[in-house]
Amino acid sequence: MAEIQPEQKTGFESESGAGAGQVSQLNDAFNLIETDINRALSGALQTSASVWERTDAQRQLVAGIKKDSHSLAQMSDQAAQNSAMLVAIAEELEAASANVGRQVAETETLTKRASSLAGNAATGMEDLRKAADEIGNVVQLIASVARQTNLLALNATIEAARAGAAGRGFVVVANEVKALSVQTQRATEEIAAKIEQLQKSAHAGIGTVTDISETIGQLEPIFGSAAHSVEEQSRSIATINQNAGETERFAADMAERIANIGKCADQYVDVGDEVCAAAKDMNAELESLRNRFTMLIRQTKVADRRRHDRFPVAIDGRLEHRGGSVPIVTIDLSDGGALLQAEGAKDITTGSEVTVSLEGIGDLPARLVSSSELGKHVAFSKMDEEVAGRLQAMTDKLQQENSRLIERAQETAREVAKAMEEGIDSGRISKADLFDMDYQPIAGTNPQQYRTRALAYLETILPRIQDKVFDVVPGVKLCCAVDLNGYLPVHNPAYSHPQRPDDPDWNMAHCRNRLIFDDRAGLSAARNTRPYVIQNYARNMGAGKKDMIKEIDVPIHVHGRHWGGLRTAYAS
Repeated sequence: MAEIQPEQKTGFESESGAGAGQVSQLNDAFNLIETDINRALSGALQTSASVWERTDAQRQLVAGIKKDSHSLAQMSDQAAQNSAMLVAIAEELEAASANVGRQVAETETLTKRASSLAGNAATGMEDLRKAADEIGNVVQLIASVARQTNLLALNATIEAARAGAAGRGFVVVANEVKALSVQTQRATEEIAAKIEQLQKSAHAGIGTVTDISETIGQLEPIFGSAAHSVEEQSRSIATINQNAGETERFAADMAERIANIGKCADQYVDVGDEVCAAAKDMNAELESLRNRFTMLIRQTKVADRRRHDRFPVAIDGRLEHRGGSVPIVTIDLSDGGALLQAEGAKDITTGSEVTVSLEGIGDLPARLVSSSELGKHVAFSKMDEEVAGRLQAMTDKLQQENSRLIERAQETAREVAKAMEEGIDSGRISKADLFDMDYQPIAGTNPQQYRTRALAYLETILPRIQDKVFDVVPGVKLCCAVDLNGYLPVHNPAYSHPQRPDDPDWNMAHCRNRLIFDDRAGLSAARNTRPYVIQNYARNMGAGKKDMIKEIDVPIHVHGRHWGGLRTAYAS
C-alpha cells in the first residue's frame, strides 16, 4: 500500500524572514477580503430573505383575497340565482295580481249589478205589498157585501115564512142566496187569510231584500278598496319586478367583476409564487456563491486556514461565551480548530472569543470564524501545553485510524487520473472535452441531470476503477469522481438507476449519477487541493431523509491540471 502523500510546502513557507512576513500579509489580506465579501453576501442573503418573506406575506394575503373573492363569487352567483328566481316569482305574482284585479273588478261590477237588482226587487216587493193591501181591502169589501147579503137572505126567509105558501118560492131563492153568501163569506175569509200570509211574506221579503241590498251596499266600498289595493299591489309588484331585474343585472355585473378580481388574484399569486421562487433561487445562488468563493479562497496555499488535517470524531463538550455555556458535540477536529454541532449557540456571532471544553482534552481557547449549515467553525488560539499535548494525541490517533482509508482513496484517485491521461494521450478524448464544463440539461429529469462532452468516455473508464473499491475496502458507501464544480458523471451501480417520471424523491436516492453536487460538502470535495480532506456531513437522500457519512476526498490532477476530486464515503 502506498504511503499517505504529505501536504506539499509552498514557496512562501520555505522562505524565512521577509518571505514569512509576506505570507502573513497575504493571509491577512485574504482574511479581510473573505470577511468583507462574506459580510456583503450575508447582507444580500438577509435582503433576499426579507424580500422573500414580504413577497410570501403578500402572496398569502392575495391568496386570502382570492379565497374571499371565490367565496364572494359563490355568494354573488347565489344572489344572481336568487334574483333570477325573485324576478320569476315577481312576474308570476304580477300576473296573478293582474288576474285578481280583473276578478275583483268583475266582482265589483257584479256587486253593483246585484245591488241594482236588489233595489228593483225591493221596489217590486213593496209594490206587491201594496197590491196585497189593496186586494185585502177589496176582499174585506166583498166579505162585508157577503155578510149583508146573508143578512138580507135571512130577512127574506123570514118574510117568506110570514107569507106562507105564497112565499115558498121566494124562500127557495132566499135559501140559495144565503148559501151563496155563506160560501162567498167562507171564500173571502180564505182569501183574506192567504192575503194576510202574502202580506207577511211580502213584509219579510222586503226586509230580506233590504238586508241584501244593505249588505251589497256594504260590499261595494270593500270591493272598491280591494280593487284599489290590488291596483296598488300591482304597481308595487311591478316595482319589485323592476328592482329584481336591476338586482339580477347588478349581481351578474358583480359576479363578472369578482371573477376579474379572482383572475387578477390568480395572476398575482402566480407572480408572487414566481417572485418567491426567484427569491429562493437567489438565496440559493448567493449561498452557492459564498460557498464557491470560500472554497476558491481556502483552496489556495496562502489563504488556506487549515494548517492541520481535520478528522471526523464525536466528542461531547461545552461552548463557553461571556459567562454562559451550551452543550456541543464535535463533528470534526484538528490541531488548529474544529467543527461543532452547537444548537444553543445561535446567538454567538462570528468573531467572538469562546472556550471549547472537550471531554478528555480540556479547555481550548478559540475564535468563532464562521457558521454554516454544517455547524459552528472555530479556530483554536494559543492553549496550555498540557491541553495541546492531549489534543495532539487525539488527532494522531484519529489519523492512524483513518490512514488505511486515506491511502486507498489516494491510490484510487491516481488510477482515475492515469486513465484520464491515457485517454488524452491515446486520442480517445481531447483535453478540452475532458475538462468540458458546458453542462447540457437532460430533458425530463428531476433532479436535473446533465451531459458533458466527457460523459461518454468517462462512462467507459470510471466504473471499473470506482466499483472495485467495494471489493477491497469494507464498509464503503460510495466511491466516485467529481469535477471542479461538483458534477458527478458516473456513480456506483446502486445510485445509477434510470429515473422514474414524477418521482423526484426516489430519483434522489437511486439516480445520483450525472447530477451536480455544489453544496458545501460537494465543493469541498471537488476543489480540495490538499492531499486529502475528511469531512462528516448529512447526505440528502430525498423525501427529507438524511444519511450521515464520513467522506475522504482526494484531488485528481490530469497532466498537472486540477480536474476535480475523488469522493470515498463510509458510514459515520
